[in-house]
Amino acid sequence: MIVDHCWEKVVNPANNYRRLIKNKRINMPSLKEMEEDLSFADWIEVITEEPRCIYYFGPFFGVKEAQRSLPGYIEDLEQEGAKVVGFTIKMCQPRELTIGD
Repeated sequence: MIVDHCWEKVVNPANNYRRLIKNKRINMPSLKEMEEDLSFADWIEVITEEPRCIYYFGPFFGVKEAQRSLPGYIEDLEQEGAKVVGFTIKMCQPRELTIGD
């Protein structure tokens, strides 16, 4: 059983900001402010069976950036002999970058 070791935001904060901007309640945060708050970041979570581990790669400031980087991370893990069984891109703040064996 794999336990989620990554704190995930339940609501996409960017959508909240868009809604508030539309209602003219706040200004959109600057890129610098978003960089300072890594809770806005997307991370790649890769699950391997051999060794049995969860790896986090990031942070990325957008799903497209993470998607472009994903094949390279998978290739690196496979070249090291890992058997990749799954991956996902999620907005989170991992507590550790490598979890498992």
